[in-house]
Amino acid sequence: MLINKEIIESLFSLNLSEDITELIDSLELGYKYLDLADRDDHILKCIQHISEEFIPSGELRKPIWQKGWDENYTAFINGDLDTNDLLPHYYKRGKSIMRLQGKYIFPNDDYFEAKFLSIIQAILAENFLDKYQNIYELGAGPCHNVISFAKKLKNKNFYVTDWVDPTIKIIKHIEQNKKALGFNSHSFDGRIFNYFNIDKQFIIEEGSVVITWGSMEQIGTQYEELLKFFLSQPNVDFIHIEPTLELYSNNLFDQLALQYSIKRNYLNGYFTELFKLESENKINITYKKRIIGSAYHDGWSIVCWGKNNTTHN
Repeated sequence: MLINKEIIESLFSLNLSEDITELIDSLELGYKYLDLADRDDHILKCIQHISEEFIPSGELRKPIWQKGWDENYTAFINGDLDTNDLLPHYYKRGKSIMRLQGKYIFPNDDYFEAKFLSIIQAILAENFLDKYQNIYELGAGPCHNVISFAKKLKNKNFYVTDWVDPTIKIIKHIEQNKKALGFNSHSFDGRIFNYFNIDKQFIIEEGSVVITWGSMEQIGTQYEELLKFFLSQPNVDFIHIEPTLELYSNNLFDQLALQYSIKRNYLNGYFTELFKLESENKINITYKKRIIGSAYHDGWSIVCWGKNNTTHN
């Protein structure tokens, strides 16, 4: 099997441009479905993982992210501005089972997940972000998403946050070297912002878009103050690429992912609250799709929304 235009269009419910179609074809992302024995083995591993003890997501894992993003920063500043050095190391662990369209698959390519990431980044840039002047990514990590967007867009203001300082050092290094990187039409800036200790003085520029990509999974059920912060922002749209437990179905495939996500203390309840706000006509959810998952859960589901009393770009 091969990831092709038809599969991606089905996943996103979008018509793809020629550029993105060419990208998909060039990546040659092959995979196979697990046979029954391999599927059963993986389900058993899922059950075992759910019963294991490990450090759940949350504040206790902050030093892990500090160390990881600092490694990316060090490689970037010592690597002749090679933006490949900004790819998180967890994309370099080799191929493993993934979740696609309700089935387990095994990729042919060691960098399948990273290459699939590039497809999502391209689609977001072209179909979701281009209309905005100001693009924020909260919890931006090593800024690999912003770099990808900057390569595909023109004349944008990129602003990143994270709860650890390597992210800020990376984005400032990008700003200082943007001419050499070919990003002269853009501006880049960043600041510390901690989901667990909201700085209420931080104001998002009106008319902007805010992206979170996997960063909110770390807050578990502690989303209330962050949601209040989001709702307090004037005329801002939001794009979340996050584990979305509320989109799982009542079947074995999805219930294993749900229980794994709960055990890991991934984001839980936030989207329930968003769906409630939409039912009360307080926000408008404009897009909601499950895309693809890793071995044990779906980390890349997309939800886009904005307040109903805003005027969107």
